[in-house]
Amino acid sequence: MSASQLVITLLGSAGGVARAVLAVLDHASGTPDDPLHDKLSGSKLYLLDREARPKSYYARLLSRYPGKFGVLTLDLENRDQLLHHLRSSGTTLVIDCSWADTLGTMACCHETGAAYVNTALECFEADDDASVARYSLLRRYDLFEQRRGSFPGLKAIACSGMNPGLVQWMAMELLRREGGRVPDGCYIVERDTTFLADPEAVEPETVYTSWSPECFLEEAVEKVGENAGSDGLLMDRITRPL
Repeated sequence: MSASQLVITLLGSAGGVARAVLAVLDHASGTPDDPLHDKLSGSKLYLLDREARPKSYYARLLSRYPGKFGVLTLDLENRDQLLHHLRSSGTTLVIDCSWADTLGTMACCHETGAAYVNTALECFEADDDASVARYSLLRRYDLFEQRRGSFPGLKAIACSGMNPGLVQWMAMELLRREGGRVPDGCYIVERDTTFLADPEAVEPETVYTSWSPECFLEEAVEKVGENAGSDGLLMDRITRPL
């Protein structure tokens, strides 16, 4: 491996966010004037998840990617396994799309010298604290700010996914448009038109989601039930990921 070779490890490779990241890498690979094109031409890519998808799945998403890629099943919460992979593969960049603890993964990158980028802020300590259940994101961010100094020299871009990330930029834009007048709240929605290409494949009485069924049920069903003071909604069929 050359000293300048880009070796990417993508964590949470089986999920929907990772699929979007792979689409970006594939597009860059097939676009000569893309800033990432030259870097990717001699790169290696490792796709990790606790339940990784078959290699054929990734081959369809990376049809223009010129480098070699490998698929590994690995418990991302197992520090020793992750450290061994980062060292043995010579990983230079970790793209974290997983549910693994952000600070724990950053610690592994700091120890091995890999750069780090994530799309979400995960913190088991905050999630397990029932006293801040309705404000867990704020607690995650507080803990992140308290401990980010533990990784001197680490090259990292964190909290730049959807939330935290794009949501903050949308809120700042709203404040700018309001001329400094502070609103009582900021309600952000997104419209996702993703669906199955074959209408015949659609099953009746089934809710489809383009993100993880677990997150959908937690945020769209359980929290609605909490806010309404009810037991939530009962569904005959589990949601199906697209």
